[in-house]
Order: sequence, then C-alpha cells, then structure tokens
Amino acid sequence: MRTFTAFVRQPTPAFTRAISSHAKKDSIDFPKALSQHQAYVEALRNAGGRIVQAPNIEDCPDQPFVEDVAVVCKGVALACPMREPTRQPEAPSLLNQLEDLLAVKFPPETVWLDGGDALATDRHIFVGQSKRSNAEAIPALQALTNKTVVGVDVLRGLHLKSAASYLADNTLLVDPLGVDTEQFKDYKMLEVCEEESYAANGIALGDAYLMPSGFPETHALLRESGLFQRIVELEMSEFEKADGGLTCLSIIVPD
Repeated sequence: MRTFTAFVRQPTPAFTRAISSHAKKDSIDFPKALSQHQAYVEALRNAGGRIVQAPNIEDCPDQPFVEDVAVVCKGVALACPMREPTRQPEAPSLLNQLEDLLAVKFPPETVWLDGGDALATDRHIFVGQSKRSNAEAIPALQALTNKTVVGVDVLRGLHLKSAASYLADNTLLVDPLGVDTEQFKDYKMLEVCEEESYAANGIALGDAYLMPSGFPETHALLRESGLFQRIVELEMSEFEKADGGLTCLSIIVPD
C-alpha cells in the first residue's frame, strides 16, 4: 500500500457561504458537508494516508479547500499567493504544518496561483491558466522542479484539476470541453462525457482511485483501464455546490 501524509481541514458552518458560481450554491447543507468530509478523510486513511488536521480559521468559508494553499514538488512546497482576498488568511497555519515535512518557498509578488491549477504527472507539471492563476506561476514552479512546467488554458470550470486528473502510466482523465487538451498530446486520454464532467476530478493513490459517486460511465471507463484494483466512490454533493472536487480537500505529500 502506498503511504503518504494528507493535510486536510474540515468545514465549519461558514462553509455555506463558500465562493461559488454553482447554481445550487445557496443550498449547501453544512451537516451533510461535514459528514462527507469525514468519509473523505477515512478513505484517505484507508488508502495508506497519515492524516494531519489543519486548525480551523475563523470565518473562512472556503477553508476545506486546502489544495489551493500550496503546490508540492519533491521535498519542496511552493506557497500559493491566492487571488481571492477572503482566502488568504487560510495559508499561514497550514504552511507552518507543511514546514514539518517540506521546505516552503514563496514565489515573486507577480505570481497568482491556486494549487488546484497545478496538475503533476511523472514528467510534467501542467499549470492551468484560469481566473485564479497566471502565466508568472509557470517559471516560479519551474525553478523548483526538474519536470517540465507547461501552461494549459482552462476553458470552463474553476481550475485545471476541475477538468483533468493524472491516473498512472502516462494516462489522464479529462473533460475535453473544460480544458485545451493540445498540451496533453503525448498522453493517453480517457475522456469523460459532458454529463459527467464533474467526475474528471479524482485522486490516484497507488492501486486505489477516489472518485465522486454517481457517475457510472466514468466508473466503467476507469475500471476498463485496468489501472486500479479499487475504485472508491465518495459522496461530494455539498462540495460540488461550492465549486470544489476531491483533490481540493487535501494536500498529499508522498512518503
């Protein structure tokens, strides 16, 4: 079983006010979100994760989306200068915890970057060019890694990882309507259908894959790929309403 450390932060009642463009954002159910988050954490633990709970930050609705705080390269975490002012208080306490495992680096002031726009594969780090991240983030990341860092246009959705996930063996799961796939031409792409675009975001953890529940065509696509022994479906309805996905809820640091 793969081992790793997963940094997470649970939702608080303020989560019902999370930044979102989703049509159902006003119907976020906090108790349900908390239950879904607990199930998510348990799935990480069952996949070999050591869980580190970040402290709650008062009146930060988006605090469960810890992925946006930092991008992890080998031995280093790049602190992300998040564009949304209401999210910036989320970072200091979590970065302090990351410093127990990694050297934390800070980019130039010209950089805007959310961790949800950084998609790492074995050979590349793709950086989404979205409303939250800019081109200056590309050289900032390149300075920390031997992988090739490449910008990718995000066509719809909040982040690059809203539309693309790295699986294994040079294979990506993508929503072809959500991202410009030209930069992925050297990869095998498994494409989700338009009705299941939310399922393009998931987490590969060794022989296990975590995906949102309720997307049978994507589940079948993953099963037929033969890349995973276990496909774990998790209820994510309340986080979907907040424009969040599975990867948003953790920072994974491999052992």
